[in-house]
Amino acid sequence: IITVKLPNFEEMLFDAEEFIDKYRFKKAKEVQLKIAAQLQETEDKINTILEELHELVGSEEKNREEIEQLKELYRDTKKMLLAHRHSFGNAE
Repeated sequence: IITVKLPNFEEMLFDAEEFIDKYRFKKAKEVQLKIAAQLQETEDKINTILEELHELVGSEEKNREEIEQLKELYRDTKKMLLAHRHSFGNAE
């Protein structure tokens, strides 16, 4: 967004300023509407990126909790295996 969109906006603003300097207000208004539409599109993209980022962070936290639960299950299973080693025979 910063490297692609913002330079385009800057260029469009300069174009609008040039049209105003030449008293071509209709053309300047068209450029202004185009800028507004693209700004809204960019804002929507940013919001989508932020939503996906929050989803990703939430997913990471959920995975971390599941890992802790699995570690606990692993420790309990390992303790049980060690405690009852004799009953498992060769399968141990």
